[in-house]
Amino acid sequence: DDLEKARAEGRIASLMGAEGGHSINNSLGTLRALYELGVRYMTLTHNDNIDWADSATDLPRLGGLSAFGHEVVREMNRVGMLVDLSHVADGVMRDALATS
Repeated sequence: DDLEKARAEGRIASLMGAEGGHSINNSLGTLRALYELGVRYMTLTHNDNIDWADSATDLPRLGGLSAFGHEVVREMNRVGMLVDLSHVADGVMRDALATS
């Protein structure tokens, strides 16, 4: 709503985000806390693989999202956080789209 209002008023708007799912430290509670603090998008990975998702710039380990990775995407959808697929491996992208 705030973005649409700013656009209608000819103002510039931006979103606060988290660059990499490592920032939630494998915790849905931390994901929810970031949302409460105003974070509205999160890239699932950055330069390195994390426990639950492969990065596009690292050697794949999972071939997509782990079970917890699917939970992360579902929780992001539930709270209204954008799932940023920048930096993720192809398998993660496919899994995230299928889960959303």
